[in-house]
Amino acid sequence: MAEAAADNRAAVQAPAAASIINTRVLLVDDNDALGDVTAALLTTHGAHVSRAGNAAEALRQIATQPLFDAVLSDVVMPGSMDGLAMARALRRAHPTLPVVLISGYGTAASMSEFPFLRKPCPPHALVEALATAIAWAAAPPMSATTPATT
Repeated sequence: MAEAAADNRAAVQAPAAASIINTRVLLVDDNDALGDVTAALLTTHGAHVSRAGNAAEALRQIATQPLFDAVLSDVVMPGSMDGLAMARALRRAHPTLPVVLISGYGTAASMSEFPFLRKPCPPHALVEALATAIAWAAAPPMSATTPATT
């Protein structure tokens, strides 16, 4: 009985783990095998995953069903638009929609403009990056007229 009480206290005091439970994530990746693994990982962590094989397809999906909580996109993809250009277009059209980029090839622009993960990425880092981006986007903006607290 004392052990159960100690376990309960430890659970309450432990920091909350990053969660993507019940979030809607659009996964954009032209590599079907890698996309399958990533989608399975996200689903295992409770996310509802939709897939797009390229930037144009992702933009079409967002235009017709703009109910995503986040976009996770590869940077290097075939077509006229890569993941970074798509992320910039999404930022203009949907400024509150978080985009997390992931790639084996990082550019300074993609790493500084958007949350960026290098492939291969540990599963916990991927989940944490998505959870953080979603939480940040959901947080109310600080008002310019809000007085600073001291």
